[in-house]
Amino acid sequence: MLASLLWGSSFVAIKIGFEQLDPLWFVQLRMFGAFLFLWLLFRNLSLKNYLANKQIWLMGACHAVAYVLQFIGMTYISASAAAIYVNLAVVFTALFSYLFLKEYFGAAKIVGLVISVAGIFLLATNGDLSVLKQQSILMGFLVIASGMFWSLYAVLNKQLLMDETIQVVPLTAAVLLISSSLLLIPALLWGHWPGQFTLVSAGVLIYTTLFCTVATFLLFAKGLRGISATVSATILLTEPLFAVVLAYPILDELFKPFEAVGAALILIALALISLSK
Repeated sequence: MLASLLWGSSFVAIKIGFEQLDPLWFVQLRMFGAFLFLWLLFRNLSLKNYLANKQIWLMGACHAVAYVLQFIGMTYISASAAAIYVNLAVVFTALFSYLFLKEYFGAAKIVGLVISVAGIFLLATNGDLSVLKQQSILMGFLVIASGMFWSLYAVLNKQLLMDETIQVVPLTAAVLLISSSLLLIPALLWGHWPGQFTLVSAGVLIYTTLFCTVATFLLFAKGLRGISATVSATILLTEPLFAVVLAYPILDELFKPFEAVGAALILIALALISLSK
């Protein structure tokens, strides 16, 4: 639950950070900072075999693309909506798990998929079709696409962890290193270096790196030792709720009636998919 709270708060922190930080440099520095901290925290990490694994490189690429799409999209849409959209990764994970891992995909998941589509429509348009021409709609779909890459990363990760010789900490460190290395290219080509960091921009970068990346990983991994994967997936549905609750007093964001209904439908859909056996 604490990991979920920290992940939810990251959406609010990111919106604040975007006022002074370029999205491409923001995500690159965050990933490299998280890797560096893990490297210092676990001095005996050996990444040679992990960095030689092509599937881990694919995971790192998916991880990098997911963050870029999410951060670019979030420059135009609210933190609350972004948190809802990103968590649609649950829907994509269910689909990819069925296609690639032959996992169960029954009636509850199908109903959840249909409900989520209706929820996306209401959340994105607030019931007004004329807004489909606005740039914010395109940015919303970029954030949804980031959820698709998150889910592909999750499926690849799950497939890899079936090998008992693979350890979680060095695997995560390797993915962070690969992601930050790949993200350096677009940051140098199209990003804008902030030049001088202010107290706010530095604080947001440090907070999202240490608390929303490193700490959440450690808390989540620790929590999984005492609860089932199904329970953990259900608890993580509180992430967008935390984002919505924090976004109102800090960013003055509040859902309109149809948007609120759409967000509720998406959360119901995610719950159906997560609880499906």
